[in-house]
Amino acid sequence: MFTKIRWRLLLSYLTVFTSILVIFAAGVRLLFARSLTQQLTDRLTALGQGAATNAEPEACAKKIDFKSEIDGDMYLLGNAGQLTRLFANLIENALHYTLAGGTIEVTANSVSSYLIVSVRDTGAGIAAEHIKLVFERFWRADESRSYWAGGSGLGLAIAKSIAQNHGGSITLTSQVGVGSCFTVRLPSIKVSEHSQD
Repeated sequence: MFTKIRWRLLLSYLTVFTSILVIFAAGVRLLFARSLTQQLTDRLTALGQGAATNAEPEACAKKIDFKSEIDGDMYLLGNAGQLTRLFANLIENALHYTLAGGTIEVTANSVSSYLIVSVRDTGAGIAAEHIKLVFERFWRADESRSYWAGGSGLGLAIAKSIAQNHGGSITLTSQVGVGSCFTVRLPSIKVSEHSQD
């Protein structure tokens, strides 16, 4: 039993470290892409709903009320794989810390020249003095709970890195016993700037 858990944990760490290398490379590629004005255009709808759909089976297993409301007319520039990982990390974090019967809500809307994506949960919440630390590598509010949930302490750090690589940001508001809300701001483009196939 112990061996299996340790092996699973090792595989989890290897996957995360690989992700870090990929994200670093993606950041370099994005910088070159911007300098050459060869930016990729991805639909937020597909990215957000894809991450949400993948999370639904686990949410159902824990009897969590999973809701998503994403505007279908929004676009952004970036790497589809990395943006999907950003949203997936936030949703997975919410799933880990929301108890059975809780609620997770993913919303996205356009505000000025930015896309605002929020992942809100009714989980355990985070103390005010810890909010500034949640995006630090390997930091976890509850070591034992994170260990058994398979957490590596890198998911939110990776999410922040991806957001910054795309010229965006990520913030957190939280209250112990009430829940948390992670908000991502990403630069958007007008629909008219994007030619659909």
